[in-house]
Amino acid sequence: MSTPFSLRAELKGVEVAPGVTLRYWEAGAGRALVMLPGLGHAASLYKYQLEGLCNEFRVIALDPRGHGESDKPEGGYNYHTLAKDLDGFLRALDLDDVTILGHSGGCKIILTYLELYGDSRLRAIVFSDDSPCHLRDGIFSADEALAAIGAFQGPDAIAFSKGFSDQFLTDDAEESAKEAFYREGLKLPRPYLAKLFRWAAFGDWWDAFALVKVPTLVIGGRVSKVPVKIAQGIHEAVPGSSFVIFEADEGGGHAMFWEGPQKYNDSLRTFLRSS
Repeated sequence: MSTPFSLRAELKGVEVAPGVTLRYWEAGAGRALVMLPGLGHAASLYKYQLEGLCNEFRVIALDPRGHGESDKPEGGYNYHTLAKDLDGFLRALDLDDVTILGHSGGCKIILTYLELYGDSRLRAIVFSDDSPCHLRDGIFSADEALAAIGAFQGPDAIAFSKGFSDQFLTDDAEESAKEAFYREGLKLPRPYLAKLFRWAAFGDWWDAFALVKVPTLVIGGRVSKVPVKIAQGIHEAVPGSSFVIFEADEGGGHAMFWEGPQKYNDSLRTFLRSS
């Protein structure tokens, strides 16, 4: 294991399927907060949450299969399997009454989990800056999605990945941050990223928000690649949900958990204490 930055958390692992071990970073004790990274991200990028919230909560950042430090089997790169892995993870650690946070594509894992397993283990949910249907939400066209899928499998996949990764951060982000997102993202092999991106690009999770019955926090960014109106739509789709927007000067790009960690942590802390 190596990351391009120091991380004061313990790396652990648990087998969730035959021959498939998921690894996770853990810090602190108490009520559990499980965080899922976005597609092409890694759990280590929750550095500031692991370090900033562990004095009050048991903070767990999980790498889905293929991502970060987790095993990289040849199959299972679809949201049904990632949700099944999540169920195996929660059961293996005997986690109940847990708050689960998904950022970007991690939200799709949560919504698929709800479709398959319900919310009996969940106390609360945080949806952080996701588009539930990329095509319908206007994130890109079908042709653009197909071109990206092809690029992730082509001879210039690594170079293409740099531009893909850089869009997660604002133009003002430090180069060291962009490099960290790029390097950690490359731990998901490009052919596996292409498979998951296909599901994410052409899927539609909007209807699944009707299954959300636990306290919910929705987070969006004013200058994110995901228009803030999408976060507003999710907030409206989950009656009674809380809603936080990061403005441009608050690190309000797609990766606000990294560029605006103080507000992000304060928002999580307030929500966790009240839910």
